[in-house]
Amino acid sequence: MTGHLKWTVVLPIGQTDVAPKSRFRTEELRAGVTVSRADCRRSGGRRMKSHRFLKIIFFFAASVLITAAVASFVMGQRFVEASQWVMRTHEISREIELVHSSVEDVEAGIQAILYTGEVSDLSNYQDVLFGLPQQLKQLRRMLVDPRMLQRLDVLEVDIRSRLLTAQELQVARRTARQADLARAAGIYARENPIAAIRRQLAAMENDELRILKERQAHADQLRKSTDLLLLLLRVLAMAGLVLSYFVIKHEYGSILLRESELEQVRVQLQGANAGLTHSVGDLARQNEQIKSLNRMVELLQRCQQLDEAYAVLSTFLPDVAECGAGALYLLRPSTQLLERVIAWGDPAEKAEMFAPQWCWGLRRGRAHVVHGGVTNPICEHIEVADTGLTVCIPLAAHGDTQGMVCLQRSTWDPAEANHHLPFLGTAVEQISLGLANLRLRDALRDQSIRDPLTGLFNRRYTEESLEREIARATRSGTPVALLILDLDHFKKINDTYGHSAGDHLLREVGGILRFRSRTEDVAARHGGEEFLLMLPGMDKIDAVRRAEELRIAISDIQTIENGIDLPRVTVSIGVAVFPDHGYTADDLLRAADKALYRAKNAGRDRVVLVSARSQMLN
Repeated sequence: MTGHLKWTVVLPIGQTDVAPKSRFRTEELRAGVTVSRADCRRSGGRRMKSHRFLKIIFFFAASVLITAAVASFVMGQRFVEASQWVMRTHEISREIELVHSSVEDVEAGIQAILYTGEVSDLSNYQDVLFGLPQQLKQLRRMLVDPRMLQRLDVLEVDIRSRLLTAQELQVARRTARQADLARAAGIYARENPIAAIRRQLAAMENDELRILKERQAHADQLRKSTDLLLLLLRVLAMAGLVLSYFVIKHEYGSILLRESELEQVRVQLQGANAGLTHSVGDLARQNEQIKSLNRMVELLQRCQQLDEAYAVLSTFLPDVAECGAGALYLLRPSTQLLERVIAWGDPAEKAEMFAPQWCWGLRRGRAHVVHGGVTNPICEHIEVADTGLTVCIPLAAHGDTQGMVCLQRSTWDPAEANHHLPFLGTAVEQISLGLANLRLRDALRDQSIRDPLTGLFNRRYTEESLEREIARATRSGTPVALLILDLDHFKKINDTYGHSAGDHLLREVGGILRFRSRTEDVAARHGGEEFLLMLPGMDKIDAVRRAEELRIAISDIQTIENGIDLPRVTVSIGVAVFPDHGYTADDLLRAADKALYRAKNAGRDRVVLVSARSQMLN
């Protein structure tokens, strides 16, 4: 674990259901982004009114545009029709003028024939004679007015009569018949319709000019009406556009306002989503911590020895605590000092052992937190003052102080630390209970297998251990030596100086046996002043040598009880070795006991090895 790990929210041990907290957090986030229903209804009502008004304006503008288009089309058609009639009237006027010009040309030719007998431009005269009927036909096709058609009928009769006269004169001129020429001249003089033709043509021109004026006036009126209608429609369209502009402007402002509100809601929702994501991450990390803690507690409950518990704590405690450095200290009852049993990272500690009063957490009986934001005193066992964050949590169970846990990390967040401290308290409480149960189990086990006066193993444990070692030696082919020690004249010391002096002497002997025993040796109090020492892997020569060393060491004991020097004590020792002197635990005990009796009978203060010749070595 490094020092940059984050603190997480804590739940009680075994409780992995985080729904209530998540629900409260979700409700808080919802409360922060909720819009009231009344505001929603008012906003919705305003939007509906604006939409209806926009629809009305749209349909009005559309109606105006359609009306303008239809009116423009109709009025344009009528204006085009009137313009066509005006143009037709102009064409009729030009056609009447052409007929009039042709009639005058015919009249000029007739007069030239009558007076001179020749026509200056004969070809043109003949073209006019032949073209005038065609012009009349063209004029008839163009006329639609009944009055003009009646005038044209009269005009055609007069013009055809004049054309016949002109043809007769031309024939008479070609044949040079004076009689025909005189007769044609008489007809011309008697029936001369040129005046009537001229009047008729003038009347037709005047009528057509009148019609032209009427049609021109009608076309001008249509144009003015069209311009006025289009102007009115344009004004209405502009009014609709202006009104639509203001409505759209208002609606656009409302849209911008709603977008701003939606943006604020979106930002709030993003913040809420980020908060929920962070919470989910915290809860996931918390669940992992709880799983690690539950696993650690489960393994602690399965441990049989403190060393196994230390190994479990070394594996899981750094992950549970989420600290870059830390250490676990246990209180040694014999020295009343705190001794470091596990550590990780690089804890800023002065020594591996220190007095309990050095730690403020043990003094106060609760977690002691030191960081930049808290002015708590620094514990004396902390070597470096600036460690970022330091937490000392006492280990207490069953009303007794077991030790303490010191946790350190370089960076800290006060809010996360405040959430994480209760979880650490729960974890340390579980560790305290687990270690206290192990210690209690060891104490009960020691009480069941050890002698309370000397601290050595008792007889039952020694006999069980002897059977186990003999079975192991049988498989491996190694020897097992057994020594039985008995203090000489111990009853006399009890009777003379009291039982307290005897107990003191027994404790001294027990201390010598513990001090001079190997790890695999078993030293026990066999009963009363009798002791037993089992030496696995030791043959009879080494066993006798070890027995002699113990005899000398015990004889050198000098004890004082209540200011009185106790007399020098001696010991008799019987030695037996597997498999030379027996193949079972009972056989070996009986052999060693017999050797002890022989040592007693031989004068005490000596070592006797079981042998066939009962040889004694001093």
